[in-house]
Amino acid sequence: MSSATALITGAAESSIGHATLPSTASFAVASHVPAASSTSSETRPPTFHDTGFLRWRTKASRVAAQSLVERCGQASRLDAAALAAEVNEIVKLEGSLGLGASDRASIAPLIEALRERVKESRKANEKVEREQAVAQVRELIARHPGGPMVARLDSGDGQALLAALDCAKASLAECPVMLMGVDDAAGKVAIVAACPKAWIDKGLKAGDWVKVAAVACGGGGGGKPDVAQAGGKDPTKIDAALAAASAHAAR
Repeated sequence: MSSATALITGAAESSIGHATLPSTASFAVASHVPAASSTSSETRPPTFHDTGFLRWRTKASRVAAQSLVERCGQASRLDAAALAAEVNEIVKLEGSLGLGASDRASIAPLIEALRERVKESRKANEKVEREQAVAQVRELIARHPGGPMVARLDSGDGQALLAALDCAKASLAECPVMLMGVDDAAGKVAIVAACPKAWIDKGLKAGDWVKVAAVACGGGGGGKPDVAQAGGKDPTKIDAALAAASAHAAR
């Protein structure tokens, strides 16, 4: 268990009771509702004119804070995909419930620990994606017959594609290389390319090359003659982008 998880889980397990988190609306209304028509001070909600209002407000804040602590503990057991969304929800609740200063201070380190877990998960996922892209391009390099290489990789992450492009440039120093992939989360096509000097002198420039591919899938971009990147807005047209890039390189 990481230190972040231990901090969150420990805080949740040491809490008392299982209070139900009041909604934002009910908490706000209860804090400001005027006195009911009933004359009984025991049955009507407290108001700012009641001597016990501050004690009631403090107790309500503590109940809400307690439930957030328990929710942080539950969030620490979520997978990476669900954790980021849950952290955002917890932060929204923490900011909207009108918690007291001491309660906000007690919850702040738990939220920060969750945020650190999200960052760590993203870094780990990015590393895995880069490694997979490099491994895939190495397989393509081993089968490449020579000349320009235009290929689609499983990854649509720009940094992963650039890492794979660096690998291809090192192994195919005399060959132009274009790699592209679909970023499913963003609904976009990522495109990167590199051209050695000999091919630049022949008229194949990376900036122009990626633009041709990007336009074919609804995007745009460009860059230097030796290295460039671009993006497309229509993943369904990635095959058209591959075909356009291959045709441009063969001219």
